[in-house]
Amino acid sequence: MPESEPRQPHEKRTEPIVSGGRVRRPGRGRQIGLTAFVLVVVAGLLGGGYLWFSPRDETMRITGYAIGTVDRRTLQDTVELGGSVTARHQATVTAPEPGFIARLFVSEGDWVERGERVAELDSESLRDSLASLERSIERSIREFERFLLQHEYATARHERQRRALEARVDDAVSDLRETERLAETGSVAAVAVRDARRRVDEAREALAGHEMDVAEAVALHQISRENYEDDIAFTRREIAALERRLAATLIAAPISGRVVMISSAARTSGELLQQHQTILTLADTRDPLVETEIEEHYVSRIEVGRSVEVEIGGTRFVGTIERIGQLASVPGDGGAPVVEIDVGIDLGGGEILPGSSALVEVLIGETQGALVLPRGPYLTSGNRRSIYRVDGATATRVDVEYGTITASWVEIRSGLSYQDVVITSSYAAFVDRQTVILGGNP
Repeated sequence: MPESEPRQPHEKRTEPIVSGGRVRRPGRGRQIGLTAFVLVVVAGLLGGGYLWFSPRDETMRITGYAIGTVDRRTLQDTVELGGSVTARHQATVTAPEPGFIARLFVSEGDWVERGERVAELDSESLRDSLASLERSIERSIREFERFLLQHEYATARHERQRRALEARVDDAVSDLRETERLAETGSVAAVAVRDARRRVDEAREALAGHEMDVAEAVALHQISRENYEDDIAFTRREIAALERRLAATLIAAPISGRVVMISSAARTSGELLQQHQTILTLADTRDPLVETEIEEHYVSRIEVGRSVEVEIGGTRFVGTIERIGQLASVPGDGGAPVVEIDVGIDLGGGEILPGSSALVEVLIGETQGALVLPRGPYLTSGNRRSIYRVDGATATRVDVEYGTITASWVEIRSGLSYQDVVITSSYAAFVDRQTVILGGNP
C-alpha cells in the first residue's frame, strides 16, 4: 500500500482504513499480531522441550583428550593413616626443690648429652635447713662429749668409793676375828662378838649396794650413749641428704637429646618455681616413633614387624610396625572403632622434631594380575560407575565396577578387558553422551 502523506499535527484522519478493498476495523491488526507472536512462542517451547527431553544426537566431537590402556599388574591395597611423631626417649626436667633459676646453661634447640649441666637452681630454704642442721649437730657433739666426760669422772668416783667400801669390809672382818679370839680367852663378852659380826654384815651390804649402783649407772650410761650416737648419726644422715639435694640443684640432663622446650617460668627472672615444676623438656629426636590409629577391621590384615611407608614433611622413610594396640576405641567424631599402632623409623642419622605430622601408608593386601587403569580425572568428572571405551574413531560409555584405588592405579573389576583403550581425561564436557566422536589424536 502506498505511503500516505505525512499528517499535520492535530490533524484528524477522516478516510476509512481499507485493505484489499475491505474495510478494517480499528484494533483488528493488533489482535492478529499478538496471536501470531503467541503461536511462535509456543512453537519454540515445544521445539525446545523436544530437543531437551528427546534422545540427543550422539555426534559430539571431542579433542584434546587423554587415553589409557587396561593393563595387568600386581595391585597393592593400602590405607593411609594420619599420625604424629613422638620421641621414643623423652624426659621432662623439673625443679628438684622450690627455688629460683640461678642459671640456664642451654637454649631451646641445643643438643645435650646425658649428665651435662642444663640449669642451676637457687634454693635458699634448702641452704638454711642445711645450716641449721650443721649447727644442731655441733651442739649434739659437744653435749655428747660432756656426757662422756661426766661418765669418766663418775667412774673414777665409783672406783674410789668401791675401794673404800672394800677396805671397810676388810677392817670389819679383821676386827671380828680379833674379837672372836678375845672372846675365846674370856677377855670380851659375847655381845662384843655379835657387834663385830654386825659391822661386817653392814660393810658387806654397803659394798654390794655400791656395786649395784655402779651397775645401774653403767647401764643407764650405755643407753644414753646410744641415744646420743643415734641422734648424731641421724643428723649426719639428714645433712648428707640435704647436701645431695643441694648438689641436685645443679641440674644435669637425664638423657641425651635436644632441648625442645624451656618453660616460661624458667625463662622468667625472679620467678619462684615450685618443687617438680617443669623447667625444660628433652627429646632424642634421632630415634622417633610415629603414633597413629587404624580402623579395627584392618587389624587382622597387619602384623608387628611389617614394613610401611612413612612420609614426614615431604620426605619418605621406611618404617616398621612395632606395636598393635589390644584395645579398640571410638573416635570423637563417632567413626569406626580404631586401634593404636606404633611405627618405628630409621632416620639414618637425621632428626625429626616431636609433634610433626606424619602420613603412614600400610599395606593391607595384594591382588595378583589385577586389571588396572592409571588414575586420572575421569574418576571425579563422571559418576564413578561408567567409563568411555575407545572403539576406533568413537568412544562409547560402558558401565564398570571399580575396586582398589591407589595413588597411581584404579582396579577394574568388571566392564573392561585387558588391553582395552579408554579415555582417562575429564568427562565433564560430554558425560551425558552415550557415544562421542574422537577428533584427531589425543
